[in-house]
Amino acid sequence: MARPVRTKEQLRKASEHLVYEVRMVEKLVATIEAQDKGALLGDAAIESFLVHARLVAHFVGWNRGQTKPDDVIAEDFMAGWTPTVAPAEINADVTDKMNKRIAHLSYLREHAAVDKHFWDFSAIAIALLNRVGDFARTAPRDSLNSDLWNPWKAEHDISLDGGASGPFKHSIPTGVRGATGGYQPPQ
Repeated sequence: MARPVRTKEQLRKASEHLVYEVRMVEKLVATIEAQDKGALLGDAAIESFLVHARLVAHFVGWNRGQTKPDDVIAEDFMAGWTPTVAPAEINADVTDKMNKRIAHLSYLREHAAVDKHFWDFSAIAIALLNRVGDFARTAPRDSLNSDLWNPWKAEHDISLDGGASGPFKHSIPTGVRGATGGYQPPQ
């Protein structure tokens, strides 16, 4: 079944929600790092991060499986978008664990459903933000909310000169940002 063709206005509105999801991934990385393991708010931040990360991964096409006609996916914005193979930080095994631990009540859920030290939050966020950055730099501008593409363009231009990089770098923990284009994992 062919996907419905969306208007530019529908795509701009949908991209506002993508901006929200990306910002939540970024903000929650810092929140998780600041929380004590096992604290109620820490567990809630972990679960929230995983839900938002799962949504962004679905959007870019990683480990997506079937889509529904009302799902917002990168291919809606440009026919040439090809989902890449998901990196190790958020491969099919990681996505499956997100599904089993957070999104579904499953008999396969491991004993400790939420553990701050089980997940590499920074690496997951970096992988997702890099791929959304690829999308934002190549998608038609008139179909995107400017809050999505402006930060990538401006920061990408700066990073070519060796400056700080990343679309929403102010909310990413210091160790997560690289100095040479794109997000880099902490050393």
